[in-house]
Amino acid sequence: MGQARLQIEAERSRALRESRKSAYVAFAEGWNLVHGTLGEAGIKLGGIAASDPLEEREERRQAARRLWNEARALHRPLDRLMAVVYVEGPSEMRDAAAAATGALAPHFSAVMAWLHAVDGETETPQHAMERDRTSSDAYAKYLAFLYAAPDAVLPDVRGLMEP
Repeated sequence: MGQARLQIEAERSRALRESRKSAYVAFAEGWNLVHGTLGEAGIKLGGIAASDPLEEREERRQAARRLWNEARALHRPLDRLMAVVYVEGPSEMRDAAAAATGALAPHFSAVMAWLHAVDGETETPQHAMERDRTSSDAYAKYLAFLYAAPDAVLPDVRGLMEP
Protein backbone atom coordinates (compact mmCIF):
# COMPACT_ATOMS: atom_id res chain seq x y z
CA MET A 1 0.00 0.00 0.00
CA GLY A 2 2.80 2.46 0.88
CA GLN A 3 4.55 1.94 -2.46
CA ALA A 4 1.36 2.62 -4.44
CA ARG A 5 0.75 5.82 -2.47
CA LEU A 6 4.30 6.97 -3.17
CA GLN A 7 3.87 6.20 -6.87
CA ILE A 8 0.60 8.15 -7.07
CA GLU A 9 2.14 11.10 -5.21
CA ALA A 10 5.19 11.05 -7.48
CA GLU A 11 2.98 11.08 -10.59
CA ARG A 12 0.86 13.91 -9.19
CA SER A 13 3.99 15.93 -8.42
CA ARG A 14 5.37 15.33 -11.92
CA ALA A 15 2.13 16.49 -13.53
CA LEU A 16 2.08 19.62 -11.35
CA ARG A 17 5.70 20.43 -12.23
CA GLU A 18 5.02 20.04 -15.95
CA SER A 19 1.91 22.19 -15.78
CA ARG A 20 3.75 24.90 -13.86
CA LYS A 21 6.72 24.75 -16.19
CA SER A 22 4.45 25.29 -19.21
CA ALA A 23 2.75 28.24 -17.51
CA TYR A 24 6.05 29.85 -16.50
CA VAL A 25 7.61 29.43 -19.94
CA ALA A 26 4.54 30.88 -21.68
CA PHE A 27 4.52 33.87 -19.32
CA ALA A 28 8.26 34.44 -19.76
CA GLU A 29 7.97 34.31 -23.54
CA GLY A 30 5.00 36.70 -23.55
CA TRP A 31 6.71 39.11 -21.17
CA ASN A 32 9.89 39.06 -23.24
CA LEU A 33 7.94 39.88 -26.41
CA VAL A 34 6.40 42.96 -24.79
CA HIS A 35 9.69 44.15 -23.32
CA GLY A 36 11.61 43.50 -26.53
CA THR A 37 9.08 45.39 -28.63
CA LEU A 38 9.28 48.37 -26.28
CA GLY A 39 13.05 48.15 -26.57
CA GLU A 40 12.80 48.32 -30.34
CA ALA A 41 10.63 51.42 -30.04
CA GLY A 42 13.32 52.97 -27.86
CA ILE A 43 15.97 52.12 -30.44
CA LYS A 44 13.92 53.87 -33.12
CA LEU A 45 13.51 56.93 -30.89
CA GLY A 46 17.19 56.93 -30.03
CA GLY A 47 18.04 57.01 -33.71
CA ILE A 48 16.28 60.33 -34.21
CA ALA A 49 18.55 63.35 -34.31
CA ALA A 50 17.54 66.99 -34.65
CA SER A 51 19.80 67.24 -37.69
CA ASP A 52 18.01 64.38 -39.48
CA PRO A 53 15.99 65.24 -42.56
CA LEU A 54 12.34 65.76 -41.66
CA GLU A 55 11.20 62.74 -43.70
CA GLU A 56 13.66 60.40 -41.96
CA ARG A 57 12.73 61.78 -38.55
CA GLU A 58 9.04 61.24 -39.27
CA GLU A 59 9.64 57.70 -40.52
CA ARG A 60 11.45 56.72 -37.29
CA ARG A 61 8.83 58.45 -35.15
CA GLN A 62 6.05 56.54 -36.91
CA ALA A 63 7.97 53.25 -36.54
CA ALA A 64 8.42 53.90 -32.80
CA ARG A 65 4.72 54.64 -32.38
CA ARG A 66 3.82 51.48 -34.31
CA LEU A 67 6.11 49.43 -32.08
CA TRP A 68 4.65 51.00 -28.92
CA ASN A 69 1.15 50.09 -30.12
CA GLU A 70 2.33 46.58 -30.94
CA ALA A 71 3.74 46.24 -27.42
CA ARG A 72 0.35 47.31 -26.00
CA ALA A 73 -1.38 44.68 -28.12
CA LEU A 74 1.10 42.03 -26.95
CA HIS A 75 0.48 43.06 -23.35
CA ARG A 76 -3.17 42.00 -23.45
CA PRO A 77 -2.43 38.26 -23.78
CA LEU A 78 0.19 38.66 -21.05
CA ASP A 79 -2.64 39.30 -18.58
CA ARG A 80 -4.10 35.88 -19.35
CA LEU A 81 -0.68 34.24 -19.06
CA MET A 82 -0.19 35.90 -15.70
CA ALA A 83 -3.56 34.56 -14.57
CA VAL A 84 -2.39 31.05 -15.43
CA VAL A 85 0.71 31.60 -13.28
CA TYR A 86 -1.60 32.75 -10.47
CA VAL A 87 -3.62 29.54 -10.74
CA GLU A 88 -0.55 27.29 -10.95
CA GLY A 89 1.19 28.96 -8.01
CA PRO A 90 3.00 28.93 -5.70
CA SER A 91 2.66 32.40 -4.18
CA GLU A 92 6.32 33.24 -4.85
CA MET A 93 5.74 32.79 -8.58
CA ARG A 94 2.46 34.71 -8.45
CA ASP A 95 4.24 37.62 -6.76
CA ALA A 96 7.19 37.49 -9.16
CA ALA A 97 4.88 37.47 -12.20
CA ALA A 98 2.89 40.40 -10.82
CA ALA A 99 6.09 42.36 -10.13
CA ALA A 100 7.46 41.68 -13.62
CA THR A 101 4.19 42.68 -15.26
CA GLY A 102 3.82 45.76 -13.06
CA ALA A 103 7.34 46.88 -13.92
CA LEU A 104 6.32 47.15 -17.57
CA ALA A 105 3.99 50.10 -16.81
CA PRO A 106 6.78 52.62 -16.06
CA HIS A 107 8.63 51.31 -19.11
CA PHE A 108 5.57 51.92 -21.31
CA SER A 109 5.24 55.40 -19.79
CA ALA A 110 8.88 56.27 -20.38
CA VAL A 111 8.71 55.26 -24.04
CA MET A 112 5.47 57.21 -24.49
CA ALA A 113 6.90 60.30 -22.78
CA TRP A 114 9.90 60.15 -25.09
CA LEU A 115 7.62 59.71 -28.10
CA HIS A 116 5.57 62.76 -27.07
CA ALA A 117 8.78 64.73 -26.63
CA VAL A 118 9.87 63.73 -30.14
CA ASP A 119 6.42 64.74 -31.43
CA GLY A 120 6.91 68.18 -29.88
CA GLU A 121 10.60 68.32 -30.77
CA THR A 122 11.44 68.72 -27.07
CA GLU A 123 13.33 65.47 -26.51
CA THR A 124 16.34 65.53 -24.22
CA PRO A 125 18.95 62.95 -23.20
CA GLN A 126 16.92 62.42 -20.02
CA HIS A 127 14.19 60.74 -22.06
CA ALA A 128 16.62 58.06 -23.21
CA MET A 129 18.04 57.71 -19.71
CA GLU A 130 14.57 57.27 -18.20
CA ARG A 131 13.66 54.69 -20.83
CA ASP A 132 16.91 52.83 -20.11
CA ARG A 133 16.29 52.94 -16.34
CA THR A 134 12.71 51.66 -16.58
CA SER A 135 13.79 48.97 -19.04
CA SER A 136 16.51 47.78 -16.66
CA ASP A 137 14.17 47.85 -13.68
CA ALA A 138 11.57 45.82 -15.56
CA TYR A 139 14.17 43.33 -16.75
CA ALA A 140 15.42 42.85 -13.18
CA LYS A 141 11.86 41.87 -12.15
CA TYR A 142 11.68 39.48 -15.09
CA LEU A 143 14.95 37.87 -14.02
CA ALA A 144 13.61 37.50 -10.47
CA PHE A 145 10.67 35.61 -11.96
CA LEU A 146 12.99 33.35 -13.95
CA TYR A 147 15.27 32.73 -10.97
CA ALA A 148 12.30 31.73 -8.80
CA ALA A 149 10.92 29.25 -11.35
CA PRO A 150 13.29 26.31 -10.75
CA ASP A 151 12.29 26.10 -7.09
CA ALA A 152 8.66 25.81 -8.14
CA VAL A 153 9.22 23.05 -10.69
CA LEU A 154 11.91 20.94 -9.04
CA PRO A 155 10.67 17.71 -7.52
CA ASP A 156 9.67 17.96 -3.89
CA VAL A 157 11.38 14.99 -2.29
CA ARG A 158 10.18 15.80 1.22
CA GLY A 159 7.77 13.18 2.33
CA LEU A 160 8.75 10.73 -0.39
CA MET A 161 11.05 8.92 2.00
CA GLU A 162 9.47 7.16 4.88
CA PRO A 163 11.12 7.77 8.28
